[in-house]
Amino acid sequence: MTNIDFLNPPARQFSGPAKRRHREIVVRGGASFIATLTGAWNRSIAPSKLLTYTDCPAQYVRQEEGDLPVSVETVAQTIGNIVHAQIAIPAPERPSLAAAVTSAVQVSAKTAAAPSIPKREIARAVKTARVMVAVVNRTEEIAARRRKTKVLHEKKEPKPFFHYDPETRTYWYVKPDKIQVVETESGRFVGVDDTKTGVHRHRYANLVPFMFGLVVRRTHAWEKFWGIEFEGNIKTRLVYLRGADGKQLGRPEYVVDTIKPQLTVVQQNRLDGIHGFIRDVDASWARGHFRVQPGAHCTQCPYLGDCKIGREWLALQSGKKS
Repeated sequence: MTNIDFLNPPARQFSGPAKRRHREIVVRGGASFIATLTGAWNRSIAPSKLLTYTDCPAQYVRQEEGDLPVSVETVAQTIGNIVHAQIAIPAPERPSLAAAVTSAVQVSAKTAAAPSIPKREIARAVKTARVMVAVVNRTEEIAARRRKTKVLHEKKEPKPFFHYDPETRTYWYVKPDKIQVVETESGRFVGVDDTKTGVHRHRYANLVPFMFGLVVRRTHAWEKFWGIEFEGNIKTRLVYLRGADGKQLGRPEYVVDTIKPQLTVVQQNRLDGIHGFIRDVDASWARGHFRVQPGAHCTQCPYLGDCKIGREWLALQSGKKS
């Protein structure tokens, strides 16, 4: 369980150009499913893909098989991409990159993926991204002044790496937003961050940093990144830059967890739940049908444009509110 090889990862699920695909919708027992698979599962799973599957297996398989999105990139996605890129840059260099934030949004708005973001939305995205980056910048400065700890090593936005999980016979791909080795008065720990910039909070969001932390521990990533020995705790942080109501926060909100060499009962139950979800993904690939599961996530789905079920569900919700 120490498989971490940047040069020889599992093959990508889909490596060709994205395509428009006809997707057969079948109804079984009153539920709707997408069929017509074009390839086999390569048995790899990323935490974000697992969350997509729990929302809508049909959206998950379309992403895995390289279907061309029907909807344009949302402003929220553009903001998220920019903020993650900016906070990966050392704090002293960020003020000089304010113009780059504007440019990045404008470039994104001109691409084929996002041709219809109006100028007022671009302006709003620029403002939102700047505020989020400023919040992260200010928080890091305050923490540096108050800290009785020393960051020995740090890597922001590392390249994805993976771990083979024998329980489910799958490769877990992870890409934390930040990994640190921190020295404290009581010893060292490895910190792992997952930063969320979106408006909506996923009900299983805590699974993501937990999977990050597990893979970091089981691969001994600190040895691969920095060549150091370490046997202590892994501390994960789920970092929210928006409140539960979707509004921007003046300072980040954290959900912190500690993964010791021995999992707690709660953590073991969480791991069992992850294994259960992955087995369900496996079963969907085996039978070749993925459930179409409408919900609030439909508003952010890149395939909403050709998903009649999702559009009907949203229309029904809109009617209930009026």
